Amino acid sequence: MGVNMDEVTARLWHGVKKGDAAEVSAVLEQGASPDARDTSLRTPLMEAAKRGQQSILSLLLARGADVNAQDKDADTPLMYALNPEYTEVITLLLEAGASATVEGKSGDKASKQLALKQATLVLSTLFSVFLFIQSQRRPTKDKDMRKIETLEMAARLCGVFVTYRKYESIKQLLQVGKSGPPHNH
Repeated sequence: MGVNMDEVTARLWHGVKKGDAAEVSAVLEQGASPDARDTSLRTPLMEAAKRGQQSILSLLLARGADVNAQDKDADTPLMYALNPEYTEVITLLLEAGASATVEGKSGDKASKQLALKQATLVLSTLFSVFLFIQSQRRPTKDKDMRKIETLEMAARLCGVFVTYRKYESIKQLLQVGKSGPPHNH
């Protein structure tokens, strides 16, 4: 009796979604395709990239997963990985040959999507600062509360700065990797 490939593929998706590298490795050994598609044409590599699962990405790439596969919206695994916490994942994808110049359905490239995320971060920070300043205009009797609010706002701004710097790191990675993989002649 042969292996039920639908079941193996379902186990692959389950393993990726649970972050279970051992399960992913086992089903890949059983013949699961690293480029299996869901109903939105996403691949396990896209799902792992979205979740920042570096070890699962490595397993899928070692089995020949298409690093530039596109889903129904023409998004690639690299586009799924655009998160300031995932610089290692982005580096892994770029080293595997991911292109930062592939356009999604909307015409956006990974670098443009990153710029939009950065702009959103900056605008939300400015809005938070505006709201904080507005809140400080009204008289308050509790000076300790005002100090706490000031410290909280400073902490939020520091967090935003750190996140912005991570976006800048990703932007630099995309600039280095935008030409795609080196061509062997």
